[in-house]
Amino acid sequence: MALNITTPVNTSIGVTIPTSYARVAVNDAIQGTALVSTISVFASKAAFESGADPLGVIINERFMDGGIVFPYNRETDGPDILGWAHTKWVIQLDELGITAVIDLP
Repeated sequence: MALNITTPVNTSIGVTIPTSYARVAVNDAIQGTALVSTISVFASKAAFESGADPLGVIINERFMDGGIVFPYNRETDGPDILGWAHTKWVIQLDELGITAVIDLP
């Protein structure tokens, strides 16, 4: 599972990438009321699969290779935290003007 980003993004070295590929990681906080999720953006799926380092992506002056804490309730949000985190990232990126779709293997 990954995200295909179809909006051009800028890297920290000033290069614009027209489309990109992102991997999402997620951890359940100890209290069970929040998920901590990170996103790593790559130039493409092939770049990820070949072991390339993630890009430093800047979106609206915000460095995106970092984590976000999302409120979480297992009873209402369900047990699939990885799928849930992907959906939350799609929403978060959309709020920043970036279009992303979930890529299922």
